[in-house]
Amino acid sequence: MGVVFRPLSAGPKSATLTIDHTAPGSPTTVNLTGNGISAAISLAPPSLDFGGVEIGAAPTRTVRPEGPWELAIASAVSSDEAFTFEVRGRTIEVTFRPDAAGEHAGSIQVRSNRGGLTEIPLAGETACRLIAEPVELEFGNTAVGTTKTRT
Repeated sequence: MGVVFRPLSAGPKSATLTIDHTAPGSPTTVNLTGNGISAAISLAPPSLDFGGVEIGAAPTRTVRPEGPWELAIASAVSSDEAFTFEVRGRTIEVTFRPDAAGEHAGSIQVRSNRGGLTEIPLAGETACRLIAEPVELEFGNTAVGTTKTRT
């Protein structure tokens, strides 16, 4: 006789198995205990906000599981291609490389060897840098009440 434990919720579980038989001492009881754990994994950090990043820059952030779980990417969903990722052992390296101005948002869905699915929200925005050339404009002597223009 086999006994299977399949918890439907997280937390400690207990039950009693009663076996009726024809041998002396019937019925026989067996106490059953187990602990249901969530299939979802906890990730640190639970979300990534890259803040303002200049076009062409490519900062990378690392996401790690909290616990001894193996990771596998189930899918990735992003509103643009500014977010890329790579699984490196037990970590995920997420890179934000904006190539256009504006706000960027997306997510990565991560599946562990426990079968749970966890989503990492991603955010970032393009920080524009103003470059002024020439860096100096000389107006020289200008009479009061008149104007000079330089470009």
